[in-house]
Amino acid sequence: MNSPEKMKFPADLQGLRRSFILAGGEVRESLAKGP
Repeated sequence: MNSPEKMKFPADLQGLRRSFILAGGEVRESLAKGP
């Protein structure tokens, strides 16, 4: 890791993407469980 600034952005982007996918999955599950 020679440039942390460069590595930080993609990592944050991946984290956002993962949390977004997780949230989407939870919403989908709750909708499927709903009435």
